[in-house]
Amino acid sequence: MSTAELELKDIIERIIIADTELEEILQKNERIKLTIVGSSAFIIKKYLNRTTRDIDVYITADKRIKEILDDNAINDRCMPIINIREGFENRVNKINLNLNHIEVFVLGDYDLLISKIGTGRPKDLDDIVQSGLVEKIDFNKLESIIKEELATAVNEQRLWSDVNYLKSIKK
Repeated sequence: MSTAELELKDIIERIIIADTELEEILQKNERIKLTIVGSSAFIIKKYLNRTTRDIDVYITADKRIKEILDDNAINDRCMPIINIREGFENRVNKINLNLNHIEVFVLGDYDLLISKIGTGRPKDLDDIVQSGLVEKIDFNKLESIIKEELATAVNEQRLWSDVNYLKSIKK
């Protein structure tokens, strides 16, 4: 399937199609957990109203499942460049889509911000600014979380530079 620009309705549609296609390889009661990260998570949470090329996810699954997801522009290629907090699975928000095989989650707000900062991509900082989260978050809490709970830091110096930039634009 082509990775044309995806809007909210397209993101949901791709997940529903992938769920249907998973029927062919999964047992009747077998389910996978799909945690949406990146711009798609901002779009699903209605923090952004724009398009994205693909649906970035965190998933632990076998090759067959990943192939079906990838055919629907759902992939985990973002994993080498994003920052993930330990225990993020305990802070996700469930999206109720009433699917047979996929349970859909999105990162909580602080985890979502942390996953975007420090990537070195200006578009990620723009997403944060456009989302309005800069005005809503507690930067002391954000900094504490980064110091105490960050499992991996792709580029820690860039991460702190991005946090300081975001703090400077908070009104």
